[in-house]
Amino acid sequence: DKTFNKVVNGEVSGVYERKNYNSDFDERDTTVLGGGANVRLSLNRTFKVTFGTDYEQGTARGENDITVNSDISYTQWSASIHPSARLSGRNSLGAGYTYTAKHFTTNLTADTNHVDRNDTLQSIEVHFKTHFSKRLDARVDYERIDKKSDKNGADIEFASFDENRVTMELLF
Repeated sequence: DKTFNKVVNGEVSGVYERKNYNSDFDERDTTVLGGGANVRLSLNRTFKVTFGTDYEQGTARGENDITVNSDISYTQWSASIHPSARLSGRNSLGAGYTYTAKHFTTNLTADTNHVDRNDTLQSIEVHFKTHFSKRLDARVDYERIDKKSDKNGADIEFASFDENRVTMELLF
């Protein structure tokens, strides 16, 4: 996290992650490496906007293994924008848009669920937060997710979908 001046703040992050499935699906155990960067512009005391981008690469244990024929290895990048505004001393309102593109990298032509597969995900969100006291805040979020796959229908696990989420939180 680096503050360059009163207006610009930047952040760089890195990711190392291990995803382990149960023993029936060991070939899907995945090592993820990635990173990202965010730039936040504080345009005045009440309005901020954050621009972000992330990249990750996931390598599955069954990568290009013809004995398994299921390779979920991938590359993925995303870009986002998140404006927010303080409405009063107690209330704030934010929004966001994220676009994510995922490409499965397998060369296994028999793995029809993943070979030459590309997914996209778009997310739009709005949230409202209010501060009740030093120790209590409340937040309400709405998020619309739209996932598309060019292999839609090949496997129900990876079907395209639209989703609406409403989340309410008490933070203390």
